[in-house]
Amino acid sequence: MTTNFEITEKTLEAFDYEIDLAKKKLAKLNKRLAKLDAPLATMTVGETRRVEDSETGLGYNLTALTVSGVIAKHNGWTPLASLDWTVPSPTGEAWATRFPAARGKDGENGVEIPARFLTDKTCTACGTKRARNVTSLWVSDEGEFVTLGSNCVLDFIGVDPTTALWLAGNADPSDEDEFFGGDRPAPVEPTVEIFLAAADIITEEFGFIPTSEAGATRDLTETFIGGRWTRTETEMFSDLDMPTMADGAEIAAWVMANMTSGSDFEVSARKAIEAGLVHARTAGILAFLPTAKRRAEAKAVEAEAVKAAEVPSFHIGEIKARLRNLPVTITAEITVETHFGTSKRVNGVVASGEFAGAKVSTFGSGKDLFGLTVGGNVEWTGTVKAHKDDNFGVVTEMARVALIELDENGNPLPEFVRWCNDCSNAVDTASLDPAKTFCDACLTAAALRSAGLPGEYSVWRGGG
Repeated sequence: MTTNFEITEKTLEAFDYEIDLAKKKLAKLNKRLAKLDAPLATMTVGETRRVEDSETGLGYNLTALTVSGVIAKHNGWTPLASLDWTVPSPTGEAWATRFPAARGKDGENGVEIPARFLTDKTCTACGTKRARNVTSLWVSDEGEFVTLGSNCVLDFIGVDPTTALWLAGNADPSDEDEFFGGDRPAPVEPTVEIFLAAADIITEEFGFIPTSEAGATRDLTETFIGGRWTRTETEMFSDLDMPTMADGAEIAAWVMANMTSGSDFEVSARKAIEAGLVHARTAGILAFLPTAKRRAEAKAVEAEAVKAAEVPSFHIGEIKARLRNLPVTITAEITVETHFGTSKRVNGVVASGEFAGAKVSTFGSGKDLFGLTVGGNVEWTGTVKAHKDDNFGVVTEMARVALIELDENGNPLPEFVRWCNDCSNAVDTASLDPAKTFCDACLTAAALRSAGLPGEYSVWRGGG
């Protein structure tokens, strides 16, 4: 049996998402062709052109792909079509799947299939007409047509029918519909500017919704600019302004100017904008950028308002002077681990009186510095240690600081001032006997021991 291969070549245009699919399809095809000792299919990627609406910025890319394949002839016979008799037809005709030889190299000037073969199930080789599921139509180099049942292909043509029909249907990938799978929706790839402007409009109307949730801002934005709305979507979007390139460019410029750190998020945001077009992997982060801009601007306005309302700080007291009972609002409490244990940096602002607006700070491990709440009020007593002008501003640094926490009415909160000499539990509040040095549990255990009662006595340390 002699099989000859005729090389075919055609230039197709592919959408961006189809290029990788085409490469994978050719790699899979060539594995089979290599087993059949057939020439391998090839593909060359050419130039890309942009198809875009100048007003909306919506469009897509088309890339030229030059694809080669083969048409196989077996002993002078070329398969033209597979005829499926199981598909219902009002005319009784078979469903014909035309192979590349029937379509021709240019898709038009192929071999015409005689109409009689579409209604006659008779096998040319055996002359038998019966209820067949599939037959195949062949043409010789001399122009003779034959229709063959599956079992007769090997006897009449001299080739295994499975191999011959597979080669006929798959070895020539130059047919656009066959190669790309028929239905090929054009991916509407908006420009980054249009997508950002649309996401800003959607966010302003519906708020930002993360990609992980239903009705995500990313999904609403894609639907909004896609233009194919359901009745419900029409009700949602019909009153919204349409996005403009200028609005989106403003957001993009803000991102490039302000998101300049090396964090993963900001690096990804810049790369998404630099891409120029929106892709599935960048749509989510782009949809969030208008929200990021809004939040940053709101925070900046808030910071400016706080700064404008802030009373300029100044140094208070002479060095080593003991300042007592200052009404201070805690602005920061920072835990610091040192070689000597845990310490606290506590910052505050004097809330009222002659030193109102002055910033004070202390560092140490005294018990008064633990358990404070930022925004809470205390009565601050301390010795002036230094006058500083650093990252915290104009600050009076104090040592030997004693703090009394105040409630919302300015009254001292209950304070544990003494600790049990045995178990370190709190003894009592300041309102009780100042001579008491043991907690109630330890006093009870000591009394039992002194009475000579048998048994072991433990102290409950508190907790569950």
